[in-house]
Parts: sequence; structure tokens; C-alpha cells
Amino acid sequence: MKSFETIISDICKKLKLQNKDKSKPHLSQLIKYADYHWRQMKGGDIDTALAIVRQGKIKTTGLTTNKLINYNQEVINSNLQPLTWEELFVASFSESDEKGTNSREYPNFSKNLIKEVQDALKGSKASAITQVELLQQGFTQPNAMRLLGWVRSLLSDSNNRLDTISKYLGCIGRDWLMLTMDENLDEWSGEDFEAVYEEIIQSKIKDGRKQSILNKESDFGEDNLDTDDDLVGCADDVLSQGSLNVLNNVYLKKNKVSYLDKLKDTQKFTYGRLRAFHDYQRAHYNAPFVYFPWGNKRQVVNANMISPRIYHAMKEYLVNSDLGDEQKNLCLVVLSLAYRTGLRIKELIGVKVRDIADIYIDEHGQRIEQPQIWLRPNRYRRLKSSSASRLIPINCLLKKDELKQLIQLYRQQKRLKRRYFFSQGSGDQPLPSVVFSNLMKLIWDRLLGKHDFTFS
Repeated sequence: MKSFETIISDICKKLKLQNKDKSKPHLSQLIKYADYHWRQMKGGDIDTALAIVRQGKIKTTGLTTNKLINYNQEVINSNLQPLTWEELFVASFSESDEKGTNSREYPNFSKNLIKEVQDALKGSKASAITQVELLQQGFTQPNAMRLLGWVRSLLSDSNNRLDTISKYLGCIGRDWLMLTMDENLDEWSGEDFEAVYEEIIQSKIKDGRKQSILNKESDFGEDNLDTDDDLVGCADDVLSQGSLNVLNNVYLKKNKVSYLDKLKDTQKFTYGRLRAFHDYQRAHYNAPFVYFPWGNKRQVVNANMISPRIYHAMKEYLVNSDLGDEQKNLCLVVLSLAYRTGLRIKELIGVKVRDIADIYIDEHGQRIEQPQIWLRPNRYRRLKSSSASRLIPINCLLKKDELKQLIQLYRQQKRLKRRYFFSQGSGDQPLPSVVFSNLMKLIWDRLLGKHDFTFS
């Protein structure tokens, strides 16, 4: 009996297939040609997605052995604290009682601090040192003190140019401030730092999504900041899609991308800045050791899957919560759509009432209830690509009770003439993203205790 590898090798030699990857002799090209042959076969219904994966054209990941063994057998906590509507709007759930004396609003705090430092770096090195030291006295938040201290240490090195330091700061500064706001960093473990660094690394993946809020030119003014924030969908100012396209084209023409800017956008560059920043924290703040696995692969992918056991426990927890009937139904619809369709927060936020199709009364007076959702880009959501604009047949994906809840929410929002599907009051604005993320986080925290689930 020949091994699979031997058979593959023999076939490839016979077909004279070539592949430079010696560790996988000729498997990729063999699958490519075999897949082409399968698709020509009459009556062939083979899904070619796996063939594309096996050729290495799509990156995949899977559950770890431990997660797979414990899947759908998770321990669910009991006697839980009821969920309230107000706590969904809280921006941070840090247990630290020590708040910065100069507490500022986010993201304005992070944007202003980064801008002030980068403005200071436009002059001479002596003046930059003076300005950074003044900022250290004014910004006493733990995360800001560490970031400013790192910048000050970089200024002490005569080999570092000011514009280089500015780009170092622009690469990781704002994400660091946003992800660590109001946290007592002295109590953080290595895993806490790793989670934040991984999220920053992940934000640098070039997959056609919106530009990261960090990837801005270092020589920007306040006007440029506001315009750029609009371009990435972070501002609340109303702009038409046409205006956005015009602004984007003007912005790209005006800003010539330098070598450092290109390098800054890569995960490898970000990895290096994070490692240097953490080395500084270890030397000056006794930060714990952090394992950096991103140096060579540079792309970190974690696999997680919500089991039916967890999902049904989440539904039960919401049903038994202290939420009002309208709030409870809205949260249940968010949960069912996230679980059944895999929609992300930005996609849920951007759904408008008019994006829900096929719920109406026909000419014979019969109710037609086969809802579908149109996903298309808007000011709150930029899809990954043009093909990401799609129609989701939710009538085929939701269970009967879940479908009933969605139709009930749709009729209510339409009757109240609300614009956004997940909104309250006038309905002119959707619920903020923190409501969606907190909804999942709070439920997971209370049901499971320690976990590594995220919803973004």
C-alpha cells in the first residue's frame, strides 16, 4: 500500500507538474488541475472552496484540541446578576478605582495627545524634549504616562530622527490609548498585554477594509484630522457617499506615501514597535514578560465558536433579565442575527429598516413574511469588498421563535418611522457600537466567568 504522499508524487512526475515548495511536493498544482477536471464533469456538485483552501489561497484556522473537546459542554454559571439596559452604554468595565486626575473623553483624548506629541516632534530635538516633558506632567493617565515615557526615551537616542519617532508613535499610539483607557496597568498580567498587542497587530491586516484610525500622516493639522476621521467612518458628521468618495480621492492625491508610511502599515513594522514599547515598559514599569509570536508569521488568527449550549444560555439569560419588553426583544434579535448569520457589529449597526425586505401584505391581503437583509455600505459600515454587499435570506437561517422576534421588531420600527433597525427614540441614529459589544461581553462574563470570546 503506497502512502498518499507517494501517490501524489508519482502522479505529479507523470504529469510533469512543478512546485518549488519541497515540503509539499506538487500537491497544490495537482489539486488545482483536479479541481478544474471535477468542475467539467457532468452532474458534478463538488464544492470547490476546499480545493482553494488546499491550494493555500485561503488562510484557515480551527479550534484547538482543548476547545474542541469541551465544545458544547461548557460550565454555565447560575444565580447571575440580572442585565440592565443602562450598563450596556458604559464605555469601560475596568474594576480599577483609580481614575486619572485629568480624565478626558475618548477618542478625543487619544487623538489630542497623539497630535500634541507629533506637533512637538516637528521642531528641534531640544524643544521636542521640553514639550514631551510638559505633556508628561499634564497627562497623568497610566497608559499615557507609559507612551510619553517611551517617546521621551526615544528622544534620548541620538540615532532616532524626529520624523521616525513620529511615525513610531502614529503606528501604535492611538490604538494603545484606546484599548487601555482607565486600566490599572500595574495589575495587568502578560496575557492582558498580549491580548491588546494582538488586537493592534490584527488591525494592520491589509484586507481591503477601512483605513485604521492610526494610519494617519504625522504632519496633520486639526482640519486634516476631522476630515480623515470622516473618511474612516469614525465621525458623526453627516456626509453623503459621493462626498466621501470625493474627499477620499483628494486625500489620496495630496498625500504621497513615503517608504516609512508603507512600512508602517505592515504587521511586521507594528510588531517591532510593540516589542520595543513593551521592552521599555519592562525596564521602567516592571511589566510582565510577553511572548511575541508574531515576528515571522505576523498574522495571528484565533478560532472560537459559540456552542449551542452557550447560545441557548445567552437567550435564557436575556429572557430573564430586567430589560423592558422592547429592549429585550431588540437584544434577542441582535443575538440571533450575530449567531445565525455571523454579522459583525458594524454590519448590524448600519442595517436600516428599509434594508429588511419581503415583509409585506400582498394584493390578496395575505401576509408575506420571508425576511431578507440587504447589506450595503453606509456611513456606519464599510464592507470588505464590493462582493460583500449581499442579500442574506434570514428566513432560512433563523428559527421560528427568532423569526417572530425579528418580524415583531421590524413592524415596530416601521410603525414608529425609525430609520435604523437597531435604534430607539427618533430612530435617526443607530445604537452606539458599545451597546453591541457590551451586550455580548457582559453575558459571556456572567455566564462563563473566564473566557476568550470577542465580538467586533
